[in-house]
Amino acid sequence: MLIAPAPPEARQILVTGRFFLYDSQGNAVGASPFGEGTAKGGARLSLRVPDGVLAANHSYSWQMQACVEEVCSAKSSAVGFVTGGSAPQDPVGTHTVVLDKSKLTIRTAKTAADACGGAPCPLTDAAAVQIGGAGPDRRISLLKPDLAGVPEGAQITSAVLKLGSANCGGACPAGAKVSVHAKKTELPGSPTGAELVADLVPDPEQQSDLSAAQLDVTGNVRQWRQETPDDAVFVDPGLVLFADETLPVTTTGAASGQTPISLAIEYLPPTAPGKITTVQTRAGDAAVLLTWGKPETPGADVSVGGYDIQVLNAAGDVVRTLESERDRTVVSGLTNGTSYRFQVRARTAYGSGPWQTSGSVTPQAVVGAVRFVEAAQQFVAATEGLRDKRYANTGEAVSGDSQAAAITSILYTSENSLLTGGAPQRNTSEIGLSQTLVSTAADGSVVVRTRITGKTTYDAEGTPLESGWEDQSDFVFAIRGSGLQLTRQNSSEAADASADIDGVEINAWAGGIPDDPAPPLAELQRNGGVNENAVLAGSPSGAASWAVKNVGGPSRAGWEYPNDCANFVSRALSRGGRYRQIHANSWSWLDKRNNASWWEGTKAGDDSWTFAAAQKNYNHFIGQKRVTIRQRFTEAQVGDIVYFVNRKTDLISHMGIVTYRPSTVPVRSIWDLYFAQHGGQNGTGSGPYMVLGERYDPKEFKGLIFAKVNW
Repeated sequence: MLIAPAPPEARQILVTGRFFLYDSQGNAVGASPFGEGTAKGGARLSLRVPDGVLAANHSYSWQMQACVEEVCSAKSSAVGFVTGGSAPQDPVGTHTVVLDKSKLTIRTAKTAADACGGAPCPLTDAAAVQIGGAGPDRRISLLKPDLAGVPEGAQITSAVLKLGSANCGGACPAGAKVSVHAKKTELPGSPTGAELVADLVPDPEQQSDLSAAQLDVTGNVRQWRQETPDDAVFVDPGLVLFADETLPVTTTGAASGQTPISLAIEYLPPTAPGKITTVQTRAGDAAVLLTWGKPETPGADVSVGGYDIQVLNAAGDVVRTLESERDRTVVSGLTNGTSYRFQVRARTAYGSGPWQTSGSVTPQAVVGAVRFVEAAQQFVAATEGLRDKRYANTGEAVSGDSQAAAITSILYTSENSLLTGGAPQRNTSEIGLSQTLVSTAADGSVVVRTRITGKTTYDAEGTPLESGWEDQSDFVFAIRGSGLQLTRQNSSEAADASADIDGVEINAWAGGIPDDPAPPLAELQRNGGVNENAVLAGSPSGAASWAVKNVGGPSRAGWEYPNDCANFVSRALSRGGRYRQIHANSWSWLDKRNNASWWEGTKAGDDSWTFAAAQKNYNHFIGQKRVTIRQRFTEAQVGDIVYFVNRKTDLISHMGIVTYRPSTVPVRSIWDLYFAQHGGQNGTGSGPYMVLGERYDPKEFKGLIFAKVNW
C-alpha cells in the first residue's frame, strides 16, 4: 500500500495523485504513472499494488506527483522499500475434492416458447449438458453441484468445471464456444426453457472453447456455500450453459469413452484466524483506547466472533483479561504513570488466533477530567434539543448546565443550522456516553473520545418511528486559564469519501479510474432514466427490512469498513432483497474491478469494488440497466437506493436506502422521506429511520438520485 498526503496548500481543491513505481535499477514497473486517484486537499491517497506485481525480497522505490487540472508538481523524493518473504506459493494445506456427474444436478430444455406441442418445454433432469441447436430445437442447460463434500467453514481457493468431451453428432464447428450466463431471478416452481432464456443477463459471465470446455466457477461456488434454505437469502438457480445457433445440438461428457464432466474444488480446511494487524493505542486519564485491524486471514469462511484482550504490566505479566465484539475498546481502571502493553487476538468458531502485542503506553492524569466529559455530554444534549426544537435558542439549551460557559460559543455558531436543520415532530431521548477516554493532545488541548448513543423518535402520520443510533466522536477542548472551551467535534465514524476529515484514505488503483459506462446524470434525467420492461425480481421491502434490522456501529452485520455506505446498501439488497449477485470475469482481480460485477466476498475487505464504493455501485446498477431512475423524489418508495451527488466532484460520494415514506399524505419534500445509512453522521445519528433532509447538506451535495432496483 502506497500512501501520500496531498499538498497542504491544496486542502480545499480536488487533487489528482499520480504514483510512479521503480525497480532497483530505476526502471519503471508497469505503466507510468503506475496508478492514480483523486482526493480533496489535505486527505491521504492510497494505492494498493496488485498481487504478483512485486517480487519477494527485492528493492523498489516510489514517487508521487500531485496535479490540479493540467498543472502538476515535481515528483516527490524517492521512497525506497524492500519486499519481504518468499515467492508466493500455493496455500499450504490445500485439499481437493472432485465431484463427478453423480454430484451434479443437470437440467435441460428446449428454449422456444412452442417447442413442446405448442407450449414451452419444462426443464427436465438430464445425464449430460445439452446446448446448441437452432430455432425450435435450440437447447439450454442448468447445472448446480451438491457441495456436501466440502467441509463447513472451508475457504474455497479454486473451483474449475470441466464439461468433458463434446458430441456434436458429427464434427463440431471450429471455434465453437460455450457460454455461462447469469440469471436475473430465482426459478419458478416449474421452470421452462423459455422462462430460463428470457431472464438471462445478456452478456455472458465467461466463455470457453467447446473443444476443451473449462470454466472457472470459484466465485459461484463461494456464493452457493453461503446459501441457506430460508427466504432471507437468494438461492442461486445455478450455472446457465448456452451456445449460439451455429452449434448443432451438442452433449458434453456423457457418452462412454468420453472425458466425463467434473467439478474440481480446492479448499483450505477451516482453522483459527490469523494474527490481527497492528494494535494502536491512545493514552488517556487512567485509561487507554485500543484499536486494531481485522485478522490477516480469517482462517475459515466465517465472521470473526469477537476479540480477546490481555492487559500486560511492564514485566509482561497479564493483569487483566477482557473481551470485545468490536475492533476497538477503551480499557479503563488503569494506573496513571504506569506503563502497560496490550495483546489482542481474534476468535471464531474454529479457535483463537495468535496474540498481537502493542507498544508500551502510559496513562496520564488530566486535571479536571470530569468537567470535560460533562461538557461533552451537555453539548450533545443541547444540540439534539435544538434539532428537536425543544429550545428556542442557545441560552435555553444550556440553561442550568454546569459547563455552559465551555459550550455556549460553539453552539451559537451553529444555532441557526441546528434550529432549521432538524425534522418536524422530532424528539431525541436516552442520550448516553460510553467507552469514554479523556486525554491530552500534543498541542495541549484536551480530547474527549466517546461513543454516543441515543434514540430519536419521529411522529410520521401519527405513528412513532423509533430510530436508535450511535456515533463516535472526539470533542476537542482548549484551555483558557482555569476554564475550558469546546472548539470542535470530530465525528470519527460514517466518514465516506467526500467527508472533510484529515487522514481519510481514498482508494486508487493501477491504471487510473476506469471510464464510467453510465450516461451522464443530465442525460439520464432528460431521457426518462433507465426504463426497461423488467419484471421486479427482488424484494424492495425485504431490502429495507434488512437495513432497519442491521444498521448500527462497526462489527455489526451491516457495517464492515470505516467508509461503508455502498457495502451496507449492497448487503441490504443482496441479503434482504435477494437481488442477484453477478460475477463478470473468471479472474478474481478483474472480476473485483469490473463495473459489471456485484458480489460480496468471503471475508471483510474482499468484496467487488461495486459492492464497496458508492460511485462504482452506481456504475454497476445503471450500466447493467438494473434500475429505473425515479423522475421526482415524490415517487420514491421503500427499498429505493438513494445516491448522493457530490457538489465538488459531480460523483456519487454517499448512498443509503429508503426505509419509510408516508402512505396517507403526499411527499412534499425530502423531509418527508426516511432512510438508513451505515452509521452515525456528525452528531445527527442515524439508525433505521433518519429524515433524509437532515443528512442532505447542500454545501456537500448538489442532488439526489432515487433508483428502483429491478433485478
